[in-house]
Amino acid sequence: MPSRDQDYGLIAVLHDQLEDIESYERYLKRAHDCENCARIWSTLKVQAEEAVSMIRQEIQRHAVD
Repeated sequence: MPSRDQDYGLIAVLHDQLEDIESYERYLKRAHDCENCARIWSTLKVQAEEAVSMIRQEIQRHAVD
């Protein structure tokens, strides 16, 4: 069974990733004058969304164990 420390770490990083997604969305809206920057923000947002999905799945798995 995963430790509480693992759960805490997952939740803390989930929180950080969700905040990052909000930031990337803001930066992406402001990047209308730079296609390269828009691509960077978009890529980082997708990566953070994938991380959120993985973390949520693991948190759910911990709840079942």
